[in-house]
Formats: sequence, structure tokens, C-alpha cells
Amino acid sequence: MKEMLPHIEPCIIDKQLLKHFFAHSSSKNYNEELYIAMSVLGFIPSKIAIKTSYFINKDFCLLLDEAYPWIKNQSFRLQFNTFEAILYVINNQLSISIDDGCIDILYGSNKNTAPIVQQLKLVIQKLNEKECTQSEGHFYAYFQGIFRPFKVNPYEIQLNEHYNDSLQEMHQYLVPEINEKNAKGLLLFFGMPGTGKTSYIRYLTRILNKKVIFIHQELAHALDESAFINLMLTQKDSVLVIEDAEFMLVSRDQNTSFSVSSLLNITDGLLSDCLNVKIICTFNTHIRNIDTALLRKGRLIAAYEFEKLNLRKTNALLKKLGSSHISREPLTLADIYHISDPDFQLVSNKKIGF
Repeated sequence: MKEMLPHIEPCIIDKQLLKHFFAHSSSKNYNEELYIAMSVLGFIPSKIAIKTSYFINKDFCLLLDEAYPWIKNQSFRLQFNTFEAILYVINNQLSISIDDGCIDILYGSNKNTAPIVQQLKLVIQKLNEKECTQSEGHFYAYFQGIFRPFKVNPYEIQLNEHYNDSLQEMHQYLVPEINEKNAKGLLLFFGMPGTGKTSYIRYLTRILNKKVIFIHQELAHALDESAFINLMLTQKDSVLVIEDAEFMLVSRDQNTSFSVSSLLNITDGLLSDCLNVKIICTFNTHIRNIDTALLRKGRLIAAYEFEKLNLRKTNALLKKLGSSHISREPLTLADIYHISDPDFQLVSNKKIGF
């Protein structure tokens, strides 16, 4: 990647002047402050902003430091209220600002600068592509407009001990269905809280041979927005996971958002033909409340209700976990694993007076 960086002649900048300006600037806005600071160097810059991640920024900084050793003396950290940025002042026509979620290339109108800017942009894009296709780990979270890799801790669970027998049958069906290449569809996992939906997803996604992308429920509205679709075009044939997705699954008679339409487009609409993604959604409401269009054959791969562990398995698991408690009724996994925890209940305040 280093060989892709453009050749840049060393140019010594008065760093103390820039430090002094930042120290005494009355501007509180990051972009405004940076633009004014650059004007001190002799130009009002144009800007290219590229969304990145912490990992890409770290790699890019290492590349810059290695390729242009002299710019270490022309870089410094800018501390703002909620984040820290690194500013590289390369010459009086070019600067690079790097913070947690973005790399900004600020440049002047000099004709010799344009090809350098384009080459720097290409290197950053290559780093983005490398992160999206890296083989080490296949778990990503969608955040701030990019896919951020993360590691899922090893998770082993005995399905026959932690779930009713019906899940084992479903599991045997699901794994080859999800792993099928260039297929699409929707999977719905529902049931009361504590019945093990998230635990099963942890187990399931670790044995899949596809990239898994977790999307926070509050960002699910972006599923059919152009920025998200453009990113997904680089992640074809992957699996999306959205937990607690009631708000986007309920009948359109109850839901005024476009969430259901987004799911319909991605799972079986025109978009599905180019993305080929499978979507796993979990929710606590009953499936009767879900929009019936999502349940159509050809779109829905599977729907499974997670229930309390039956009485026999409940007591068997309690015994295995070392508990002397004998239950008289089926329990959720959450209740079984926390059987000895105090049971907190809301107590209403009694009025004192006449």
C-alpha cells in the first residue's frame, strides 16, 4: 500500500505559527476552525471527506509517517469536546485531518496538487476495501455510515440442554439455508425476553461461513437509503442481524414509517436481486402483530418462537449449573442462570397523611 502513495517534496511549515493560531482562535466549530487555520497558510481549501474507521485511520497514519518522515514534525493533535483529531500540514497547498470516523483532505487550487489528492483518496479507498474484505473475523457493525469490524467472544452452548427440542430441528434446517450462496430472505426469531434469542444468534453466526453485519435498531431506517445500499454492494451475500426489531416489523396499519417497505425491498424486491442478503430479526411481540407481507412464502425463510425451557430441561439445567433449586414450572434461560439473584419488584409508595 505504501508504494501507492504519491511522491511529495518536503516543505517546512512554521508549526509554531499554526499552534499559536489554534491556541487563540475563538472559533468553537471544528470545520470552521480548520478552514480558518488553513487560510493562515495562504489559501482557503477545498475539502474531500472520506468516511473511515479507527482501524483505517491508524493504518493510514502509519503509512504517512513511513512514507513522509518529515511530516511528523508538521503534525499535531487537536483536542475538541468530544473527540481528538490529528492534523498533518504537508505543505502550503495540502493538509490532512484525521479523526475517529473520517479523513479530510484539504487542498488548494495549485494544478500540481490535484493528482496528489486523487492518489491519496485512492489509497484511503483501498484501505476501506481491505477492511471490508478482510478474512480475519467476519463480524461487523454498521455505525456512522461505515461497517466497523469487531470480535465476538468465543461462545459455546449445548443446544439440547439450553433449548427445547424443536430448536434443534430448526437449527439443522437453518444452517444450510443461510449458508446457501447468493440466496436471500428473512428469518424471524421471537418470544418473551430471556428465552435465549440473542444467545442463539451468537452461537449461530459463529458457525456460518458468511460475513455477519449487526445493525442497531435505531439505524434500521437506513436500510434502503442510497448510502447504505452503496456500502452493501461491497458486502453482497452477507447476513444482517437486527435485534429488538418490533418497530420495523409491525403491520403497516400500525407503523407509519417506511421500515416494512425497506425490508420488503431488500428481502424480495428488486434490490434483493443485486444484494442477495439474508436478514435475521428478533422481537418480543407475537408474530400475529407482524406485517403479513413479511410472512409470505418465498420471502420468509423461517420463523421460530423461543419459549421457556420445558420443566424437565429446566431442572436438568439447574442441576448442571450446581443449583439445588427445583422448579415447579418452566423457566426462561435468564431465570435459570440467575435463579439465586434477588427478585426485585416495584413497590408503590404508600401515602402518609390524613
